[in-house]
Amino acid sequence: MKKHIVAIIILTVYIVACLSGCGTVPMQSGGPSGQSSPGASDPGSTASAYPDNATQTATDGTQTSGTDVPFTFSAAKTAVPMQPLDVRDLSEYELLEDAEGVIHMVYTKYDSNCKVYHRCLGADGTWSAGQTILDVDGGHQVLVGFHTLLSPDGRLCLLWVERVTYETPRLSSWTDLLHVEYYKDCSFEQGPVIDYKKDGEPVDISISSAFFDGHGTLQCLYYSNNTLGRGYYLSGHRLTQHDSDAPRGMNEVPVAEGLSHWGTFMVDSQGVCHLFNTVGERYTSEQTLMHSYSKDNGATWEGPYTVLEKLPNFTFACSGDTNGNIRLLINKERYDTNTEPHLILCTLKAGSYEVASSQAYLSSDEKRSVPNGDPELSSFHFCVFHSMRQNKDGSLYFIGMSSLDYYVATLKKNGTWDIRMLSAPDISLRGVFFRNSGNLFVFGSDSEIGTDGILVYHWGELGW
Repeated sequence: MKKHIVAIIILTVYIVACLSGCGTVPMQSGGPSGQSSPGASDPGSTASAYPDNATQTATDGTQTSGTDVPFTFSAAKTAVPMQPLDVRDLSEYELLEDAEGVIHMVYTKYDSNCKVYHRCLGADGTWSAGQTILDVDGGHQVLVGFHTLLSPDGRLCLLWVERVTYETPRLSSWTDLLHVEYYKDCSFEQGPVIDYKKDGEPVDISISSAFFDGHGTLQCLYYSNNTLGRGYYLSGHRLTQHDSDAPRGMNEVPVAEGLSHWGTFMVDSQGVCHLFNTVGERYTSEQTLMHSYSKDNGATWEGPYTVLEKLPNFTFACSGDTNGNIRLLINKERYDTNTEPHLILCTLKAGSYEVASSQAYLSSDEKRSVPNGDPELSSFHFCVFHSMRQNKDGSLYFIGMSSLDYYVATLKKNGTWDIRMLSAPDISLRGVFFRNSGNLFVFGSDSEIGTDGILVYHWGELGW
């Protein structure tokens, strides 16, 4: 009799264990040639800052368990007061905050594209006077473009491309040179001048991004359309070549072994280069998100590995934390039913870059009203992601755009989303980013051109 009772108890425990495990699908990841993501593991194997009631998803992005997560569209948050900035006729500009909390603005003007100006916003809330930091003669020397980033010691670093023309009695030739300058003691110090040409062949440089690697060496990612071959280069190392027969959006094919087609490039906090791209026919449900990475600044690549597959047309953003983990926010641009995930958040574990966790967030409402905003956002999508920030309480903040409006989406610790539009009276916002303090810095211009035909620019800051 006792044996029967023990057997019944064991059977009951077994059934309960089986039922509690139903609907959970471990994350698997396989490359296009059948290779798996390195060290793929159960989604729960890595500690995550994301809520427990988020929907776990398989690699095809379909729902496997969890509950409907509400999306709340809050009243628009107004950036006030917006203060005028005494600068007119802006052509190109970049805004960047250094390690000391000073915001730098580097810009050119339409009437003087061969000059680069600089001014900074101090802690007292006042802007410095405009300073001419570069004046190219426009003859044999032409300014092609510029880019700003932070140096390893937190200073502003300015990269600018100079096109130099060489005249001879028989012909003229040119090449692009990359200049590096550092901001120190209210002025810029000239750094190295880098010439990427090989075998005497000229090179043209269109800067895509730049970063300092783990050794403090500057690495520049740029596109070149020269006699050596069209494609992307990383500090002189060719990564892709142009293929006019490639599918739309995939014109840059790899030249490095293991590198996937060209897509979105980023560098994590550990100096590892990452490349994310989509494979598959556009506007179908058979698209795949791929990932390749390089630990030696693009000399060799590992991958490509599959992150998610069988997705409809989608956009995505990628960002890394201080520990080297990579976060991907995938936004489906088309979905057939209300029960299909709208947003998917993936975490790739630092070092192995396995898919450590993946959550899908649902919105059950076909129509979502926004107080003091658009009456209906049933087709709301982030078209462009700009940045991501993780707060001390574990919440995640995403800055994105839908149409021409800026939004901040907050994924709270309890698993709910709050989406809020940013606005400023009579101002067209042109830039939004998180400051080191956690506040939002907003920059914009008058909605309409003034009677003098010139836009007036404004700036503001608000807590979040």
